[in-house]
Amino acid sequence: MQGGQSTGEDDVPATSQLTVTYLHAGAPGHLVVTGRVVTQGEHLTVCEADVEQDGRTLVHAVATFAVLLH
Repeated sequence: MQGGQSTGEDDVPATSQLTVTYLHAGAPGHLVVTGRVVTQGEHLTVCEADVEQDGRTLVHAVATFAVLLH
């Protein structure tokens, strides 16, 4: 553990909540996906991701993961 956060190889993330919001339809072509960790605690991590095409956000997702220690 570093800084109170679990970093062990045996830790197993389990999705406890996932919200996906579809904002616009995409088209064939290049997509850009950006993901980021919003909050990382000892037992829960919250992440967000956006899918963009031509500078327009198509999808926004928020996921909460529980870290199961083994």
